[in-house]
Amino acid sequence: MENFKSLLNRSKLSGENIDQAIFEITIESHNDIEEINNFASAQKEHFTLELKSYEGERYTLPHNNETALNNQTLSLKIIKINNSDFYVFFSETGFASSLNSTKIQNKSRIYINAKFEEFSSKWCEFKQWNGHYPQSTPSQKTTDPRKFIKDSSGGELIEHLEFWITQHQPLISSSTFETWLNTSLGKASLIFCSEIWKEPDALKLVFSGAQNLEITYDPIKDNSSLIADNKKISEIANWVLEVEREIEIRQSLLTSRIANEQTRSKETWPSLIKRTFPKVLENTKNDYKAHLHSKSSETLKVIADIRKSIAEESAKIIERTHALSSVLFRDIAIAFGTISIKFLAAKNKDDFKTELMFLLLFTACWLAASLYMTTSTNRLYILSLAKSRYFWSRKVNQSIPISEFKELSERPFRDAVNAYDKTRRQAASIYYSVILVLLLTAVSNLSMTQSLLHYIFSFRIENSPLEFSHYMNMP
Repeated sequence: MENFKSLLNRSKLSGENIDQAIFEITIESHNDIEEINNFASAQKEHFTLELKSYEGERYTLPHNNETALNNQTLSLKIIKINNSDFYVFFSETGFASSLNSTKIQNKSRIYINAKFEEFSSKWCEFKQWNGHYPQSTPSQKTTDPRKFIKDSSGGELIEHLEFWITQHQPLISSSTFETWLNTSLGKASLIFCSEIWKEPDALKLVFSGAQNLEITYDPIKDNSSLIADNKKISEIANWVLEVEREIEIRQSLLTSRIANEQTRSKETWPSLIKRTFPKVLENTKNDYKAHLHSKSSETLKVIADIRKSIAEESAKIIERTHALSSVLFRDIAIAFGTISIKFLAAKNKDDFKTELMFLLLFTACWLAASLYMTTSTNRLYILSLAKSRYFWSRKVNQSIPISEFKELSERPFRDAVNAYDKTRRQAASIYYSVILVLLLTAVSNLSMTQSLLHYIFSFRIENSPLEFSHYMNMP
């Protein structure tokens, strides 16, 4: 790979963009052709190579007839197959010319054939090209600044703004890094404004607050002036996007602070940044701390509301538990009271055995139905409470951490449900026992009734006038 890079470095660059690179290369020896063929074979998943002579003859690489290519000056076209999450630039010039392409903003890795100390943005890593493309950690979801910045510029504010915000800067600057800063700083600084308007030769940046501030920004003239304050711009932009939560609030506080500044005559966007941003960042951070403090008071109020709501829900479940126990003893009292009254009122209890059997069966069925209806009603009610808590908690979780919410809400609710389940099982056991006793009593009465009927039927047959023995004893 180093030999192929040396071959490119001593060749003349005809042009490079994001899709292809063209070099004017002189084949001095057999080793040059072999090096190009080896590269074409090893990198065929990412590049397609083609040689073209001045006569117009084309050679697709790797090429078998190496002798025909010796001692010629040819045009080498390298076509980039962009089917992955990275781009390769074979020259710093190609990298600079491609930075304004919308295609590059979605890539997480950029490889450049140049010597520089590697750096990265919040979305992308910029590395020296060595022919190897190791997998990188997937980037996090981007924040679309167009949701909170009004863009009337026709596309100057892009969706993937994190691509342009430098995160890790090299200790030693280089021409590659300065090329990157010359384009990225202007795009990254757009996150500081409230509105962007397109003018004939520039952009108008609007900052909203207690008062509005407007300033003109010309990307062509002003970008080079921003390089001197690149660390301050990167620091503020990274602070705004540091945590996904409350990005809009931090950005709004920043624009309000900038809007409070007074512009000077013929002041440009870079000069305003240089003059005001050191104190703007400090004041904005103080504003955000005050916001968090006020929000902490709101959080305490939300926690108090949570405790009140959970206490009410738990109390309702406990009420259901007491209701289940009350219904149990009421039904048992009715069941045994009915049987006792029936026995006491009857003079001849043997005459009511069949009726008593049906009364016992009816009482058993009533107890089973009562148990089923009561537990089903309570179950549906508890499920309804659980669903309402779920939808309610999704709103609350925006104000307090999810772990704290679970500790405050789920534990007491779960304990109340467990207490109800324990009481329900005990009540069900008593119900089943009483029902079993009633059924056994009914079956016992049924057996006695069948024995009585069998005895009466046998007695009548023996004394029937149709009995044959009766006629044999007649005179």
